[in-house]
Amino acid sequence: MLGHKDLLMQQLYREESMRQAEKERLLRQILVEYSSGNRRHHRALRWLGGRLVDWGQGLQKRYGAPVAASR
Repeated sequence: MLGHKDLLMQQLYREESMRQAEKERLLRQILVEYSSGNRRHHRALRWLGGRLVDWGQGLQKRYGAPVAASR
């Protein structure tokens, strides 16, 4: 049979576990919202990159063959 102190310890443990679970849930929510913002940012960069490639190819067609890039 469990005594009063044992029951109290179980209750405190359960309450602490619930607080920890809530903190972890909020952290996951923040990370999801942050990463979805990054996806929008990546989408914009991907669009801009595509436009730059298109403009570069148009310039190459207009002004001749591309010059090899030196590294």
